Amino acid sequence: MIDPTITEALVRLAEVAARNTAGAVQTRVQTARAAKQNENTINELAEIINQLVDDRMELMSIANVLREQLVAQTITTEEISYITEKLIPTAETLMSMSGENDKAALEALKMLVSVETLTVLQLVGFNFKAAVGEPLTEVVSEFVSSLAPKSRGAGRQSQGQKRR
Repeated sequence: MIDPTITEALVRLAEVAARNTAGAVQTRVQTARAAKQNENTINELAEIINQLVDDRMELMSIANVLREQLVAQTITTEEISYITEKLIPTAETLMSMSGENDKAALEALKMLVSVETLTVLQLVGFNFKAAVGEPLTEVVSEFVSSLAPKSRGAGRQSQGQKRR
């Protein structure tokens, strides 16, 4: 699904592009010249120029939004290397701490988190932060929550309330 920010930027881009086709601008200029009233022609041409300048500013704003979205989804080569060097040992440690020994899952993770795979996936538009980062955040959150001691008093009280 496309990010709503990107969708909005693309809609604005289409609107500006439609307003500023060469034919549309040329028609407005010809109409202004056809009036043969110098002051009105000058005012109309000034308005066309001002609108073109405003549209240029809007296009620059749209380009910045799209660039920010791209940067937010892009992982640098250094970040990819860091991830591949640090994530696998950390995953191995966490698996051993939790008592799980799923070698197949670990091997799959190693293949997925290789420099080559991450680079190729990113080149074809894969969004790691959404596809990997967000689910990983949930997994870690659940893991940390599972380590928290359960409050026994609250459990007894709620059971006692159910009996009444």
